[in-house]
Amino acid sequence: MVQARDIGGDVHFHTAALTSAPRPAQLPGDVRGFVNRTDELRYLDALLEAPLSARQDSGALRIAVVVGTAGVGKTSLAIHWAHRIKDHFPDGQLYVNLHGYDPGPPVPVTDVLGRFLRALDVPVDRIPAGEEPRAELFRSMTAGRHVLIVLDNATAAGEIRPLLPAPPTAWWRSRAVHDCRVW
Repeated sequence: MVQARDIGGDVHFHTAALTSAPRPAQLPGDVRGFVNRTDELRYLDALLEAPLSARQDSGALRIAVVVGTAGVGKTSLAIHWAHRIKDHFPDGQLYVNLHGYDPGPPVPVTDVLGRFLRALDVPVDRIPAGEEPRAELFRSMTAGRHVLIVLDNATAAGEIRPLLPAPPTAWWRSRAVHDCRVW
């Protein structure tokens, strides 16, 4: 509001420049010379194109699970597909290798949540300690956003559950789960 008796010349309003939070882009580089796997890629593409039921909306949480024996290219397939579809996720992409089957220890979920929250521009001093409070903040930060999350090398559903974004509505238990087998 401007209040003045007389104004001479031009009136200029100055505001601080608005800066948006950075858009995370954590995908590893795409696989160079990726060949074959056309059936699997088509199956994964259908996940984005599949019509949603009347109880679901366009912001529905969709999960693709790629399973197969060690060394068959699950990670290569997932990363290649993620690069193909990343434009469907204007709010960014998050990636983590959970090291579930590596010789070393797996990455604790609490650490992953901390990394994701920092990528979503949460200041370090605002990231709570503990898995549950971090998971709650992560769900709040991803609510209403279109973010692609690639969780590589997971061993169990319980390991990834805290890393899933907030579902758009209360029907989340009926979410679509697709199992893409790679042999």
